[in-house]
Amino acid sequence: MPARRRDRREKNKKRQRRYPFIRYILLTVSVLFLAALFSFGGEVFKGDRKLVMVIPSNEAITISIFDPTINEITSVSVPATTEVDVSRNLGKWRIGSVWELGKNEKLGGRLLAETVVKNFYAPATSWFSEKGLAYMGASPVNILSAIFAPGDTNLNFVDRVHLALFSLKVKEFKKTNLDLTDTTFLVATKLRDGQEGYTVSKNIPQRLLVLFSDDFLVKGGAKAFITNSTGNTYFAKDLGKIIEVIGAKVVSVSNESEGDYDCVVVSSDKNIAQTIVLAFGCKYEKGGKEGEIEIRIGEQFEKRF
Repeated sequence: MPARRRDRREKNKKRQRRYPFIRYILLTVSVLFLAALFSFGGEVFKGDRKLVMVIPSNEAITISIFDPTINEITSVSVPATTEVDVSRNLGKWRIGSVWELGKNEKLGGRLLAETVVKNFYAPATSWFSEKGLAYMGASPVNILSAIFAPGDTNLNFVDRVHLALFSLKVKEFKKTNLDLTDTTFLVATKLRDGQEGYTVSKNIPQRLLVLFSDDFLVKGGAKAFITNSTGNTYFAKDLGKIIEVIGAKVVSVSNESEGDYDCVVVSSDKNIAQTIVLAFGCKYEKGGKEGEIEIRIGEQFEKRF
């Protein structure tokens, strides 16, 4: 082999070894672009409203708020030792154990999402395994892993691609963290087993009220009417507090005879009702007046919430 050709090959090999990461980034961007190009739309994250997602880890549970209206990502950290009232009437548990409890109960991450809604008033419409933490960072490798090998999540492939594209375009200074132990929402205390931990107070910080509110409900001045057929008047009042944090003004609570059904959200505009439908796992029914939302709750809903 001529010396000149051999030198040229050696230079090419060195160049390939020198810039493997750049090639990987280009490949990553190409894959994401093509995936987005050939996708028609996500079921949960469409890039037009906030997405609130819960992610487990050993030390804490993260409530992540992806806000495409202002291109911001906020991560709210809840210590794993925080005691919460688990949904589905499963009793008091440390929140760090709820992800595994969901697996044991054949509910997956849905149990953690429901529990976060119930205890922290956050409209958690989605959940993601620990790999979801990649969306708060800027590593193409980790984001690719979250897209193609996500673990337990209710985000479909298109949702995951859209979320990745959004995450990559958010500037680092617009990715912020909030530790709930620095707020009045958590109270340091000794738990029932004698170990140190936290309990949830009723003093939800103003910043969380802003983070957890749904812009479609707030800007539309949505009014909520609760039809309570659970037989439990206190339950409806607690639900009303969560709905108001999400952004709708609860105008009335009507207590009716017990009904053996789950929950139905009635609205003339599905787009306005979407966050409530997804956060509470209700069925949607078209109807009612513009700007009004009726939430019908029955005995089955009380049992699972």
